[in-house]
Amino acid sequence: MRRQIYTLILILGVMLLFPLSGTAATKGIRIVPRSAWVKNDSLHLSILMDLEDVQVNTYTAVTFTPVLKNKQSTLELPAVILTGGSRHWFDRREQALQTNKNRQAAPFLTIIENRHIAGSKKVDYLITVPYAAWMQQSSLLLRQDLKDCFRMRLKGIPALYSFNGSEANPVPSGDGTYSLPYIGNKIAYHETRAAMNYEGEVIGEFVTFRYTSSTHQLWSLWRDGEQIVKDIDLNLFFNKLPMDMDTNMEQEFVLLVTVYENKIVVTQATASDWDEGGAIG
Repeated sequence: MRRQIYTLILILGVMLLFPLSGTAATKGIRIVPRSAWVKNDSLHLSILMDLEDVQVNTYTAVTFTPVLKNKQSTLELPAVILTGGSRHWFDRREQALQTNKNRQAAPFLTIIENRHIAGSKKVDYLITVPYAAWMQQSSLLLRQDLKDCFRMRLKGIPALYSFNGSEANPVPSGDGTYSLPYIGNKIAYHETRAAMNYEGEVIGEFVTFRYTSSTHQLWSLWRDGEQIVKDIDLNLFFNKLPMDMDTNMEQEFVLLVTVYENKIVVTQATASDWDEGGAIG
């Protein structure tokens, strides 16, 4: 998932040649404009970015991009990236596979979040760009882009269940009874965060209500808000299992979805039993 937020840092113009003061803060970000001046046909900008209170997990990155903008023109300046370790590894791998034409511009600075090693997240941002006349009446904005890694989505899952009115069934071993919940008609979809490991496998886990023979599960994989694996009908897989999904006591499934160039194969890695729901990874 990717979200964009803009923060106004300062308005250039009559203030362009003078030191700037003041603070802009949003969601843990503290931005202090220091100065902006023109010299030798170049615009010099000095900003303090205090990101000490901005937290990202290992699968997430936030890109802070200063943007010079007026009604007619826009100039994006080199970005500062705060990223988790897994996200950084994935982005580097993706960049290495891209052609030079599609590669992103080099950032001003990349900070890799590490909870075990304390490090400063205060950035002295000093940049020089060729000056143009339109910059005289422009604003300096800070754009924030949030990037998650992968998400798995499971559609067609019952949203309600109850033990009211459920019947007691004898345990196959003959020792006691068990009751299966009543499954409601309301359908929902579940979404969970997933991550790619160093073997290139994307792993996620769902905990849901029980599946039945009539449950119609559609699984899909998303990256940064874009669906990259189409909906897969898992009901086709479960219908081939040598068990009755309506009466089996417990459910836990570990599935392996392998995506080839021309086909998608779903196999079962392991299967055991679990009391209250299912897991798909």
